Amino acid sequence: MTLPKERMESRHIGSQSRRMLLQLPGEIRNQIYTCLFVSTTITFGESLVTDITSEPMKPASSSLAIIRTCRQIKQEAGTLWLGLVLLNFENPMHMPDKLSTLPLTTRSEIRHLRVSGRPFLLKPIGYFRDVCYMIAWALKLLPGLRLDKLTVLGPSDGRVAYVTLGGLIEYGNGWRELHFITPNSKMLGLANEDTFMAGPYIREPQPSTWNNILLRRDGANSGLPSPFSGLPSLTHQALLSTRVLANLSSRK
Repeated sequence: MTLPKERMESRHIGSQSRRMLLQLPGEIRNQIYTCLFVSTTITFGESLVTDITSEPMKPASSSLAIIRTCRQIKQEAGTLWLGLVLLNFENPMHMPDKLSTLPLTTRSEIRHLRVSGRPFLLKPIGYFRDVCYMIAWALKLLPGLRLDKLTVLGPSDGRVAYVTLGGLIEYGNGWRELHFITPNSKMLGLANEDTFMAGPYIREPQPSTWNNILLRRDGANSGLPSPFSGLPSLTHQALLSTRVLANLSSRK
């Protein structure tokens, strides 16, 4: 049996490229592996096309192809990729499904995670009904996470987005830096529909409320700097804009 000419040429070119890579100093190879992996996103779950339809997503077969080229490259790069690639979960339900099965030591090597912030239903062991999980509580199903950066794509509903971000600030852990992104600024308003004996807004004054929560949680060395220039800056950082990006440092 003979291979097609195009396939034979492809194998020959791949073999040449591999030999050229291995001729480089180890430090240069590590830099190449790093550049490759930090630009790699591995996606799981289903992407919502409309409110009622979704499109299945799965990692591209070429995402980690370099590790499969030869034994030496697998040995050199095989321990690097998990701390450099971005793991992206379009459906938050798939996050505990995928990550809870990993050994604790492997899970603790993940550094970059992006997940949809919409609530989802799970049926805990021993329960007869589904339980609604917010993302802050879903992360507690994954002990051992030591993320450098957690990105949460907030829902378009302003009330849900506000509660989701508040829950992450008050109860979340397992990440050093949190980026919370919403497609609109609805969570900045949240007008109170019933203003009798109540203020015009549902939300609390921010960022002072979140700052106080962090101070109670983590002590005087934590907190949020004001998003306005010229005011004191503490350990935690926050920026609220039209897309509502919250960039918060926290404990691992």
